[in-house]
Amino acid sequence: MPIEEDVYCDFYVPDGNVYIEYWGLEKDPNYAARKKEKLALYRKYKLNLIEITDEELRNLDDYLPKMLLRFNVEVS
Repeated sequence: MPIEEDVYCDFYVPDGNVYIEYWGLEKDPNYAARKKEKLALYRKYKLNLIEITDEELRNLDDYLPKMLLRFNVEVS
């Protein structure tokens, strides 16, 4: 779906039209402000989003396949 704003994500999975964001610098105020703006865009356009923080990154092999399945993307 075309949107008016530019949205840049860390990864994009075309099969499920899924955007993946890794929020790695949340302690930086500028980064936190941009994160807030990006989340508002994802909500506004009802885009499929998977968010990854340092916590999820530690268990990425378990976390990511489960999250992708929510958007009907199967991982083998």
